[in-house]
Amino acid sequence: MSYAGDNDVPMPRTTKSAIPHIPHIRSLQKACNLHARILMGVLSQKPGPTGLPAEPMASFETRFSATDGGGAHMPAAAIPSSDAVYGQVAALLTSANATDSQTARDVARIGQHHLYLMFTTVANAGLHSFAPDVSGNPESTYNLVHEGVFVDSFRAVASSSAYYSLYALSLPSINDENLLRRVYRSFVYGYLRIEARSTLFNVYPWLIILLDAFGLPLTKG
Repeated sequence: MSYAGDNDVPMPRTTKSAIPHIPHIRSLQKACNLHARILMGVLSQKPGPTGLPAEPMASFETRFSATDGGGAHMPAAAIPSSDAVYGQVAALLTSANATDSQTARDVARIGQHHLYLMFTTVANAGLHSFAPDVSGNPESTYNLVHEGVFVDSFRAVASSSAYYSLYALSLPSINDENLLRRVYRSFVYGYLRIEARSTLFNVYPWLIILLDAFGLPLTKG
């Protein structure tokens, strides 16, 4: 699995200018956004995670340890079983059938073997779910593990035509790891982060004010 270290990929600005203008870049962005939503199980048009990871940080830290290369490793016992992966794919498809959204319709056009490969990549990384800390530091071990999972799983399924019927993707862009990381960060730490703040502000406006006053992220981690 590939992970970005501090010297590999500088954190991009979470704006459109962070994404270079190359052929089919819009299609790549759409494919990456769909891929991330599938991994997170977010199939509606509503925003994704609100900045509170499903997997407690404490649990993550007890199973993962950082390496000198900026990555992480975990004991084999921490890897979920194949039954758990099949269960995640089944739950995703059930949710897609019950959800009236373009994302759900797009999921129905992706082969189940591709979905299984995606969630197997999550499981092989020792994660029980794909839940990046959208309001946290992109360079944290927790978020770098998720970023590596995204890149590896996207390259694997996109190169085997998982999104062929949906988007015009070029092989060079699929294999451009730095570009994929930029697109991923723009979506997760740009769009989703903004949506998370907006969602929480509508429900708990006082919370956002307090967090901003003390310079704290939207996370319990």
